[in-house]
Amino acid sequence: MAFNVGDYITAKGINDINKAHIWNSYNKTDFWGWNLDYRWYSHRKAGEPLAKVRIHGSNLGGIAYRFAKVDAANNVLQWIINKNYEGFWTGGFDEKLNINSLGPGWYRVWTAETANPSSKPNTGEFYSSQIDCQANKYLTLYDDPAVSGNRLIGSYITAELLNKGRGGTLN
Repeated sequence: MAFNVGDYITAKGINDINKAHIWNSYNKTDFWGWNLDYRWYSHRKAGEPLAKVRIHGSNLGGIAYRFAKVDAANNVLQWIINKNYEGFWTGGFDEKLNINSLGPGWYRVWTAETANPSSKPNTGEFYSSQIDCQANKYLTLYDDPAVSGNRLIGSYITAELLNKGRGGTLN
């Protein structure tokens, strides 16, 4: 589904778009010389889907994978993943995780000490959009999740912005 100019805006329509909207993603076969570092604001309530990740590596390397809810200064408030994956002695690793939100706020995922050759891709999908919009509530527009979690008061609500997962309601 997508909104077009002239369409009625409904809470169900916003939720449908926002559930399918991926804020950011990656797909890497290895992490040689490449470090991951994403930070974004999510409007998802606690328990709602926040990310899907696959961490895969061979017996030739490892990866330090970090995922946390953080404050505005990147100080960790609560760890989601804080793990060193080591393939040298284990014969490799392959972990698929569905990560749920800890509530609205800033999140950060990053890697360190990456030397991780892999025959299968390491992937990640990250979500930020509100998915609990309700009928008969005020519509709102949110800023780019990489910038802030602020509402954009006085901004025009356009089909283009709604289709980017930036719409919501004040519940």
